[in-house]
Amino acid sequence: MQIKVNGAVATFIAKVRPDGDSWDLRCVDPFVGEFRLRPGDTLHFWSEQFAEWLPGCEMDLIELAVAKLEKGKG
Repeated sequence: MQIKVNGAVATFIAKVRPDGDSWDLRCVDPFVGEFRLRPGDTLHFWSEQFAEWLPGCEMDLIELAVAKLEKGKG
């Protein structure tokens, strides 16, 4: 999924940590490679419905990752 982190477009990757209780939130940028989200990062998500970048937060990313995981199970 494409997101913007501090204004730069990156690919979002979420993985459940081995403890199963939390998520490892990472992004891949073509220039800097893979990196973790930091507290205070400004996040935006592309909305197909509104055809624009909408502001978001880490909790939004986690909810999207859970929804994707659940969709894959079904």
